[in-house]
Amino acid sequence: MKLGVILMFNLKDTYLVDFQGSVMENNFFKNKRVLAFCGIANPYSFFEQIESLGIKVGERLIYSDHHNYSEKDIQFIYKNNSDFFITTEKDFVKIKSIWKDKDKLFILVNEYELKEKLVI
Repeated sequence: MKLGVILMFNLKDTYLVDFQGSVMENNFFKNKRVLAFCGIANPYSFFEQIESLGIKVGERLIYSDHHNYSEKDIQFIYKNNSDFFITTEKDFVKIKSIWKDKDKLFILVNEYELKEKLVI
């Protein structure tokens, strides 16, 4: 008999944090102009997750997967004149050193739980 384990990752929670990592209340974004941007393989799931929190996304910017952001990209994002900007954790890591207005940027966080299933 051969035993094995299947590892499954299930989405446990989705929420937004500010530049310092503090969790934000979703109603904070009510009646605000929000631009969401990302450079991931499936950007539409990112936008859907934000909207599932009850946050209306006005503008969406999609960059190629693994996009390396430049100062010019950040300036283009700023030109939208939105109240707030939301991005992914992956993209935040790439822009945090060049993003200037830290009070306007928020990060979508996905928490996963690991489940193991023993198979024979």
